[in-house]
Amino acid sequence: METQEKGSLGNRFFATLLDYMVIGCFFMVYVYSYGEPNDTGGYTVHGLKTLTPIGFWFVYLIGVESLLSATLGHFFLGLKVVKMDNHRIGFNESLKRHMI
Repeated sequence: METQEKGSLGNRFFATLLDYMVIGCFFMVYVYSYGEPNDTGGYTVHGLKTLTPIGFWFVYLIGVESLLSATLGHFFLGLKVVKMDNHRIGFNESLKRHMI
């Protein structure tokens, strides 16, 4: 799959939307599987179990993006995350990108 020089705003939006759909599905399955029923009819995760979804978000967005220059959503839309000089981003750049 060829990558674009600079992805359009629409492609970048849909790539990010796809990524957060993956994350959202993981969160829902995880909370439903490992959470405890609460008073409102939902499920709640307590204690150290709360770190797993945060870790998944971190590894999926920051780890994969810094290693492969693309997450699943970006890959499917033919986008790569690069620096202004067209070199791949590293861990620090990806961390800054997602923390802001």
